[in-house]
Amino acid sequence: MPTIYVIAGPNGVGKTTFADMYLPNFIRELEFVNADLIAKGLSPYDPDSVAMQAGRVALERIRQLIAERRSFTWETTMSGRSAVVWLRNAKSQGYKVKRYFLWVRDVVTTIHRVQRRVVQGGHNIEPEVSWRRFYKTLQNFFQIYRPVFDTWRLFENDG
Repeated sequence: MPTIYVIAGPNGVGKTTFADMYLPNFIRELEFVNADLIAKGLSPYDPDSVAMQAGRVALERIRQLIAERRSFTWETTMSGRSAVVWLRNAKSQGYKVKRYFLWVRDVVTTIHRVQRRVVQGGHNIEPEVSWRRFYKTLQNFFQIYRPVFDTWRLFENDG
């Protein structure tokens, strides 16, 4: 049975770091769909300038993988609502959907992590966007996405 592994959480909680540590050991054979990494591939020195294009590329790749009934991993904040439609569709086609949710107790922690990431050459998220997404991500999980997931695990990542 094909499976979608969703690595989710607000910006700056360590989703990509978690994926880098987790995927090679447990689900290494799966494709990892990450719009931020796609943006960095499209424009290594200014990934923010192609963020929207990278999001479209990621969504198209997800559609292809589902059409081919392949398992994959997807990284997202889930601060928006649009993914629930294609996740439900995938479930109706026999997919399992598993979520790994990373969380920290304080949005200020995520803002500082994003600032550190930018200094190291990573992509930026404006503080006001981090504030909005931080709370929206959790709200969306409980109000919209939770019924879609077959299993979910919460990882507190303050350390």
